[in-house]
Amino acid sequence: MCYHQNLLIMMSFESLPNELLIECFQYLNGPYLFYSFDQLNIRFFNLIRSIPLHINFSQMEKSIFDKFEQIITSDAQLKQKIISLKLSNNEAYGKIGDFLSSFPLRDFIHLRSLALINLDEKDIQEHLIPMLSLLSNLYYFSFTDERDLSGYVYDPTSLFSYFRFQPLEILSSLPKSNLRKLSIPYFVFNAISLKITSLTVSVCSIDDLFELFQYAPLLKDVKIQQLIKSKSRNDLSNVMNKINTIYVKELILEESMIKFDKLELLLEHLSSLQKLSIFVRNQSDIFDANRWQTLIQSSLKHLSIFKFCFKHFDLKTFSEVFNQFQTDFWHKEHQWYTDYRLSSIYTIPYFRDHYEFDNF
Repeated sequence: MCYHQNLLIMMSFESLPNELLIECFQYLNGPYLFYSFDQLNIRFFNLIRSIPLHINFSQMEKSIFDKFEQIITSDAQLKQKIISLKLSNNEAYGKIGDFLSSFPLRDFIHLRSLALINLDEKDIQEHLIPMLSLLSNLYYFSFTDERDLSGYVYDPTSLFSYFRFQPLEILSSLPKSNLRKLSIPYFVFNAISLKITSLTVSVCSIDDLFELFQYAPLLKDVKIQQLIKSKSRNDLSNVMNKINTIYVKELILEESMIKFDKLELLLEHLSSLQKLSIFVRNQSDIFDANRWQTLIQSSLKHLSIFKFCFKHFDLKTFSEVFNQFQTDFWHKEHQWYTDYRLSSIYTIPYFRDHYEFDNF
């Protein structure tokens, strides 16, 4: 609907030019796009078959899934239009093995993004390893586990049983020439050189992270769900001194379980860092605002966004600690404002996607 020279003009969706329709369609999930527009008219029928398709079967009604499966079965050319594919073993239908048995990865020659949730060993050996190398256009690859890691206690011997597979074989099979974004359950690189600029890891030790910087020197964005203490007793500073310039600009630590001195050692080497988000629990030294100020002024001169939540159940002087974060350095120089509730001090607005209530 628009107004022109005091006249009200009604405009239907079908009257939009193809350029605008294509722009709109690219925001829609492929199965829903076909369910809504495939039988509308011949123009839409042809138009939705001419654009790149993004496919995500998560939480999809069975009727829509079945309909789309019939469409791509009858039209082999349509599979070449799919550039993004997300499959999950959490679904009642459209499971990874079932879908890839009917539609092997080699059919999706233009695939640029592939996300696989809760893989199992059978999926890897039968459908992934034989086909991954054929996906030469792959830009983003994710194989993750959606289980909550908050109660997981790190044990390198239990990672395989917890995640049910070893990532190394998958990483070795990946075509890497165009790969820039990667999401993995835990770190096993074994000297595999990568050109990735963005990485998400579910569980990572601090020495794994140091090693990562050696094999992925172009990294800009790093997100770690759980950063854990070192697996060895080696001097980490010696490892870090072997690394050339680190270009990471954003670091998200959904939960850091390492001591503040190790965290300082890490951050001292991230001189290009512009954004830092971190959650830490039950470490009293992490609340030292003066220590943070010294670290930022000496090593993190480009840091412009700092989001944190520090939690401690036994800290009795929260009001005193809170006051340390109310100086000109925090407010006037950086506009970083904080608040505290019961056992937590955090930047505002609150940045985490959930809030933990205290138990008394």
